[in-house]
Amino acid sequence: PGLVVGMLRTNFENYVGSVPTTVTFDVNNLEVAAGSLPSATVRSIVEGLGYEHINANADFELNWDETDSTLTLQDFELDIKDFGNTTADLVLAGMTRETIEDVGDASALDGLLFEKAQVTFEDQSLVDRSLSMRADLLNVPLDRLKKQLSGALPLMLAVLGDQALQVMFVVIFF
Repeated sequence: PGLVVGMLRTNFENYVGSVPTTVTFDVNNLEVAAGSLPSATVRSIVEGLGYEHINANADFELNWDETDSTLTLQDFELDIKDFGNTTADLVLAGMTRETIEDVGDASALDGLLFEKAQVTFEDQSLVDRSLSMRADLLNVPLDRLKKQLSGALPLMLAVLGDQALQVMFVVIFF
């Protein structure tokens, strides 16, 4: 109840021993009723943002190369209607066979490093809904909240050092 899946496909291919080196995932027309979400906190947030249903499509491909110990996520896309579209491509270095086989030990992931990462989020109303929800909670006009956040942005991004200037330029003038 509360969950409809139009199509779900997962392929595991090109095994090295018991480990697939290629995994593809595709789900289309996934619909989840907000009221059926298992966590009361998540349900409250989703409903507070004005969503009765979450409609999504998602797909990606994972490739593991044992010779150079890399895990590549490519063509990742998560498109949630009236929410946002997230795309990503990344490469993790240090993904050895031992890391994969020791899934239960979270510390095995400590040695992973981002070799490449590109993530894009295209807003389709989530930002405005979130800011409106926060403005209502604080009982301040939405325009004032946006100005306050814009003014506080340099301080919030200061931890990035020199990279903060590039990020601030994109965020403020976007």
